[in-house]
Amino acid sequence: MHHNNVKKFQPIFKIRPRCFPKKRKMTERLEKISGIKPY
Repeated sequence: MHHNNVKKFQPIFKIRPRCFPKKRKMTERLEKISGIKPY
């Protein structure tokens, strides 16, 4: 998964964050930027 795909999978993070344990740090970063909790 490249960083370019993060935007595409952002909605998936909100629905199934447990499927992406390796991307947990990314979701935390997105949470700080967007101000929402993907998980």
